[in-house]
Amino acid sequence: MTTYNVHLYREMRLVFLGVEAASQEEAAHRVFQLPSDAAESFEDCEGRTLGALVDVRGDREHNQSKMFDAEDGRLLDAGPAMLDALQDVAAFLEENYDHNEAAMQRADKARAAIAKATGGAA
Repeated sequence: MTTYNVHLYREMRLVFLGVEAASQEEAAHRVFQLPSDAAESFEDCEGRTLGALVDVRGDREHNQSKMFDAEDGRLLDAGPAMLDALQDVAAFLEENYDHNEAAMQRADKARAAIAKATGGAA
């Protein structure tokens, strides 16, 4: 049986204390730029599992290492392409709805999802 070293990539909760900013949004954007080791504390928050890097133990050159995406990691990676496709679909529906109520409802649903993904900028 082979022995492996596994590096799990998972969401963590990092706490940054005493962040000075003009607004809550600015405070959030400031810490987005900070390295993880600048946090006052961190803890596992049972966040999403993004993937795992699996090394064969003893393989110092890491020639046999492989990355495996978890479902949440695959969805995260697919997000930009999905957003782009959804924007195209919404635009197509809006341009070609021909007074079709069902098409407009679908376009509205797509625009709501786009706004959620982009922070309101549909």
